[in-house]
Amino acid sequence: MATEAAPTPAPDDADRRYWQCMTELKYRLAACDRLYDQTRGIKQANPTGEWMFAWEQIALHLRKCMELVVFGSLVAHRDAYAAIHPDYAQHWKAHKILDKLAKANPNFFPTPTKITNTAPGAHHLTEPDRPRLTVDDVIFLFDRASDLIHVFQPFQNDGAVTVDLKYTPHEWTQRIWNLLEEHYVMLLGGRQMLLVQMAAPPHGRVKVMRAEPDESASSF
Repeated sequence: MATEAAPTPAPDDADRRYWQCMTELKYRLAACDRLYDQTRGIKQANPTGEWMFAWEQIALHLRKCMELVVFGSLVAHRDAYAAIHPDYAQHWKAHKILDKLAKANPNFFPTPTKITNTAPGAHHLTEPDRPRLTVDDVIFLFDRASDLIHVFQPFQNDGAVTVDLKYTPHEWTQRIWNLLEEHYVMLLGGRQMLLVQMAAPPHGRVKVMRAEPDESASSF
């Protein structure tokens, strides 16, 4: 896919809010990795010990990362979403927002990409082949992480604390990063996209750009 950066992009509230979501998510991924490294040096002694407290914090960061992916998608498609759901500012349940977004725009979810500059203001996008977060993963991890945040029901499994996230926290953060490191969000209508770098050179901070598909490209 070839894209062109918009010549004079106007400041857009969606771009700013999307940048905020991705910036917070980036910090939470790093915090999750640090906490998981710490847990591997802690013995699992009892449900109220340091081990469980660390896992609760990991779960909290993972759940909030899923919320930021969902709310980022909501921000990017706010106009289309709001046209159907005027009360969108009160929506917070992840799986319901995802379902509603899919109905407003089937292509709402971020697409991972590799950005290559081909000319001033022009880019070529290719989709890397590596394990990455999916919509189903978002729903699964949101629910499993939520289970760890709450106190375990004392009459289920004798109140035993169990951690079953399918993947390790490092594997989850890597899948999230594989999705978002460089990605685009195609806006409704396909005439514009948000093009995002999570560690843009030279400063390594999040960068959000508006781009337009090049209609002269052979892939269109």
